[in-house]
Amino acid sequence: MPTDSRRLQGPENTTSYLLYVPSNKSYREFIKDIITKDKKRKDGRKLNEQRRIYMKTGVVSQAKGSAYIEQNNTKVICSVFDPREIPRKSDYSVNGELYCEFRFAPFSCMKWRGHQADSYEKECSLILRRALEPAVCRHEFPNFQVDVYALVLENDGSALSAAITCAGLALADASVPMYDLVVATSVSGSWKAGGNKSFGETET
Repeated sequence: MPTDSRRLQGPENTTSYLLYVPSNKSYREFIKDIITKDKKRKDGRKLNEQRRIYMKTGVVSQAKGSAYIEQNNTKVICSVFDPREIPRKSDYSVNGELYCEFRFAPFSCMKWRGHQADSYEKECSLILRRALEPAVCRHEFPNFQVDVYALVLENDGSALSAAITCAGLALADASVPMYDLVVATSVSGSWKAGGNKSFGETET
């Protein structure tokens, strides 16, 4: 894999400091630590209560449209640029296309991320495009492409859903014709202390 020659690269044989953090707790004990006895999270939220949301548009002056979202400690910024001709396409396209790029900032996670996009970021970029395409009137800009860039500044969970919501807001700020705004959320399963169900499984 090619490296970024413009930045100083660390030694290849480095070891993450997380390997030396003492942790003898099982996964169930870990869940009990982050969920109190009265079935609340450490930040005071109930199990079915969503995070507090802060959103703002017009945060990137060089972009046609942009948006910023905070969901507690998850912070995402999105930029949308002017439509341009679809590169490397010879035939005429009746519907325009969306180019979406989802990236984590190197400092956004507990483990330092590389500057090159990995397989998870490529998968999230594909999911982001699939979530936005049905809401955009692509027939309004045939043979053109709209670029959407989502950058996770801090990841405390639900980064992809925050990016989808932020990207929809950035498209609206860029005056891209849309049928409606796009809103995303993430849901996890319930877990009962002392029961046989493991975390992530739901009761029917």
